[in-house]
Amino acid sequence: MVVKKWVKGLVGTATLLIMVAGVLGGTLMGENMSITVVQGTEPWNLDPTMAIGKHCITVQNALFDPLLYHTSEGGLVPWLATSWEVIDPVTWRIHLQKDVKFHDGEPFGADAVAFTLETYNSSTGEGRPYYQYLDHTEVIDDYTIDLITKTPNPIVPETLSLLYILPPDYYVEVGQLGFSEKPIGTGPFTFVERQKGVAISVKRNPQYWRGTPQIEEIVFKQAGEASTRVAMLLTGEADIITNVPPEMLDQIAASGEGRVELVASQRKIMVEFNKEMAPLDDVRVRQAFNYAIDKDSLIKYVLNNLAVRAKGVLLPGMVGYDPSKLVAYDYNPEKAKQLLDEVGYANGLTVDFWYPIGRYLKDKDCVEAIAGMLEEVGVHCKMHGMDIGSLCQVMHADQNLSGMHFFSVAPLYNDPDYQWRAHFWSEGLNQYAADEMTDKLLEEGISSNDVSERARIYQELEQYITNELVPWIFLYDQALVYGVSNRLSWEARPDEIIDLRDASLAQ
Repeated sequence: MVVKKWVKGLVGTATLLIMVAGVLGGTLMGENMSITVVQGTEPWNLDPTMAIGKHCITVQNALFDPLLYHTSEGGLVPWLATSWEVIDPVTWRIHLQKDVKFHDGEPFGADAVAFTLETYNSSTGEGRPYYQYLDHTEVIDDYTIDLITKTPNPIVPETLSLLYILPPDYYVEVGQLGFSEKPIGTGPFTFVERQKGVAISVKRNPQYWRGTPQIEEIVFKQAGEASTRVAMLLTGEADIITNVPPEMLDQIAASGEGRVELVASQRKIMVEFNKEMAPLDDVRVRQAFNYAIDKDSLIKYVLNNLAVRAKGVLLPGMVGYDPSKLVAYDYNPEKAKQLLDEVGYANGLTVDFWYPIGRYLKDKDCVEAIAGMLEEVGVHCKMHGMDIGSLCQVMHADQNLSGMHFFSVAPLYNDPDYQWRAHFWSEGLNQYAADEMTDKLLEEGISSNDVSERARIYQELEQYITNELVPWIFLYDQALVYGVSNRLSWEARPDEIIDLRDASLAQ
């Protein structure tokens, strides 16, 4: 296996870091033009207003189109929207593609965009927080719509890359539940069937407005065990598998059946506290937990250096990124014990530790290592492992899940506002880290059109979060590691979306 040195990639880069022996080539077996994608966990909902996890978006991206689209390099390009312009400080005019139809023949246009925004904003799902900046919409004509925001908002176009457009007539006819069971979009593939716990099948849309995809059918499956995913790749049952553990890279290389693609990702891994509930309601306990974790050893020995240390919340390249004034929380178990002693936990304490299985790279192994390090300073963890869909549901049910949870954040649009709104907004999807100060600063930041002013605000916000609030154990930014069949031409993206619009098979 030829391995290139791991490089700290900037946000939006898509540098291929590892190529495993085996070149793209060969011939197709018969007329098999279908592929199988195996993720570590199953999408819990196919309605994009309800589920926004990247493992869900990977399937949704085959079925739906957004107004604007992010390239693998992070650029923003027209998609269902052809162009956009600022009419006044709170009005964005969006011009739309003509002659686009949903899979059932329903026409796409300004009414569909207005309906979609209204549906996102009234949803009870995960997509709800991201368009609350909208005051109302005004349909100008069939292919022009104005978005009127409550205050000036400089990132409206960025947020539209997250907005998958829904068919109004069909959505109203079948309702949210019916839509999630049989979704319809304008995308390159059409829904075929879903066998929950088994597979989701889609087939190419021959009338796709951007041209017919080369792949005939995609089957999305899930396997929580990494060894199972690798076995599926090596036996030809899978064409893409996610989260290949470092100890299995050589196995793929030696087989001659596949290759590994690895990219520096945008996914930040942390442990999030319930800071309102004892014993984590004292900031000294939260600081102690940070000092108790040897992040460098975790990265080196568990992840085999397929991650880099994280300092704070923002990613390199984001507005306001400046880790120089952020506390690093280097490994210091003696300081951790001292802080716990100050709070009255010299004899130890117990916390609930919730975590997903199969969602992130070696998530279960990392959680067990973290629990072991905490045990060394007198913290006993009661472990609760489950699939990511179940974890998100218990986390979000009343925003009061006990103890702490192993989780992550990866931007769905390339602006710091997503990081803040996802975890530090009292009306957001994850409210555990929010308070009055985070609410105040994130709203100030999104209301300014001055980039330098936004940078100043976000630096103040990140310093407050990291140095004073300490709502997380700040861990690492993980790499994305895929196993890919040699018969498939496809490249991984740093945003973790498995985009198969332009994928092809060897001829």
